[in-house]
Parts: sequence; C-alpha cells; structure tokens
Amino acid sequence: MIVALALTAHAEPLVYTGDPAPALERVATATRLSASDFTPVAADELRNAPPTVGDGGTLTACGGPVVTREQLLLAVEGAEGASSYGETERARSELARVSDTDRCAPWDPELLGRYFVLRALLDDDATDGFAKARRVKPDLAWNPEWPAERRAAFEVGAPAPAVQLALTPDGYTLDGARVSGRIQVVPGWHRLSGPAFDGSLVLEADGTFLVPESAPATVFEDLTTEEQRFLPTALLASKFGEGSRVFVANDRGVWAATAGRVDWLSLQRQRTSPLVWAGVATTLVGLAGGGTFGALSVGARQNAQDAAGRMSAATTRQGFDAAGEDFETRQGKYYTLLGGVGASAGVVVLGAGLTLVGTARGPQTVTGAP
Repeated sequence: MIVALALTAHAEPLVYTGDPAPALERVATATRLSASDFTPVAADELRNAPPTVGDGGTLTACGGPVVTREQLLLAVEGAEGASSYGETERARSELARVSDTDRCAPWDPELLGRYFVLRALLDDDATDGFAKARRVKPDLAWNPEWPAERRAAFEVGAPAPAVQLALTPDGYTLDGARVSGRIQVVPGWHRLSGPAFDGSLVLEADGTFLVPESAPATVFEDLTTEEQRFLPTALLASKFGEGSRVFVANDRGVWAATAGRVDWLSLQRQRTSPLVWAGVATTLVGLAGGGTFGALSVGARQNAQDAAGRMSAATTRQGFDAAGEDFETRQGKYYTLLGGVGASAGVVVLGAGLTLVGTARGPQTVTGAP
C-alpha cells in the first residue's frame, strides 16, 4: 500500500482532451514511460477553478455586501474625531465596521488613503496600513505628528519598481481604471473588480490574472503556436503551480509543458495522411479540367452544328464539300474536348479514391516538432 501511494504521489499530470485511454497510450509511447506514470486530468477540469493570479500574488474576494462610500466616510470621520481626543478604542471600533474596505469599498484614492493611514496609526503593526496608504497615494509624506516609532513602517511601504500583470479576461477594473492585456503595475495592494471577481489583489511579482471558467471549452484543442498556448499554460499554472511539468495531449499532438511558460516541447504530433492531401489536390485538378473542357465543348458543339447547317444549305457541289470538311474538323474538335471531360471525370474519381483511402488509414503519428 505504501509503495502504491508513493507511485501515485510521483505520477505526473497528463491533461488531455477526448478519451483518456488513447491519450495515455500516445503519451506513454512518446515519452517511453508507462501509463501508470501519469495522472490523467480532463482539460475541462481546469476550467472549474476559482480566479487566480498565479504565484505572482494573491486574490481575496469581497465575499459580502459592498462598503459604500458613505459608510466608509462615516467610519473614517468618526475614527479621526475619536483619535483627535485620544479615544483609541472608539476609533478602532469605528473602523471595525468597515474592516473589509480593502476588498469591498469603491475606488476613492483620497478616502482610502485616509482610511489606511488610520489603520497604520491604530493597528498593532503599522506596516500593512502604511504600505496600502502609499500604494493609493504615492505622494503621501510622513507627518511629524505621527508616532515616531512608526516611521520605520512608513519607510518600508515605499513603492517598489513596477511588475507585469497580464489579464486574460476582459471587462475588469483595476484601481478605478479599465484594464486589459498586459500592463505594468506597482507591486502591493490593488482593488480589482469585474464580471467574475470583486475583491483585492496583492501583487508581489509578475502575474497573470485568470478566471478559469471564462476560458473557452476549446482552449486545449489547438496548441500549435505560443500565442495559442498562453491561456492553456496559465490554466496549468493555476492547477499545478508555476514551473510544474505537465504533459498535454489532444487529437493533434503530445507536449511536455512547463506550467506558466509557452515554450512547450513537442513530443509527438498527428499529421493527416499525405494521401488525403494528394487526393484533394487531384480532385481539384480534375474539377478544374472538367470545367474547362466542358465549357469549351459547349462552344465546339455549337460550331459543329453551325457547320452542319451550312452543309445542308449548300446549293453547289463545291459549297457542300467545303462545308462538309469544316463540319468534320469542328466535330473532331468537339469529340476531343468531350474526351477531355471524360478524362477529367476519371481524375476526379481517382482523387476521391485517394482521399477515401487516406481517411481510412487515419492520421499519421510523427515524432517531434514540425
């Protein structure tokens, strides 16, 4: 039992589309491992996960009623008034009513700055409050009236160099501004809201904001280019962690992927049989030839009929013989063109046969990258 559990624990994840058995067989062949070395995970399972920003930070959903601007203003003014009279506990009580401000309040830099400064002055540890206050108001300066022992916490909260945040879904607002794609942001606390998430984002390094349920069901069907792998690899990172090795198999190939990266190693790919493409090309040539010969034969037939009419209308032997020769020439051309139509039909039949044979043989397995 212990050995079995150990083997299971070391089994590597295999994300697959379609049926698991063929995927396991193809990955085992491509890697020279056994099917028992893998833990199959259906690609659809990766879409049933909560929003994430990967290893670059953390998300905390509001999870309750929003804090209105009026509620926050009431609490801040009450806490500021109590603090001015030295009533520390009453000030803390005022702020306690809106303790979820960082996750649920609307974006108002001035008011949020006042709130976070109060937290820094009233909480046992001033670090978080000052860091968020300086995040909201980068020009915030030290006030000599604040307790000197909290100066160190204020200095620690100085803004750090920007990091990159990629947002895969659209329709989100970060710190009151609509954002999309890849953007540069200051590390630390941010207010993030949109269709599937409303809360706080604390960013420490480069990260990718991802809402798995918003990914299309076909996200793992075409992984040919690095751009097409961007969203799939973000899903892999949200499920297995940044940098994890994950094998991926769909009906087009097998890859060894590094979660969070798009430079996957192609181990095997499925290629349509060359007979299919040869059949398609042959069929197209036949159809083009048939169309051309057919169009020309229509004109040639009319020309032959016109020559036959002139022969019938001839009033002299000489005129009849001349019209007869012209008719034979035109009729011969017509029959030649009809032969071209028949030959083209044969080419079409040949092309269809090649296509059917290639399709019946199924796709070819090719090792390595294209």
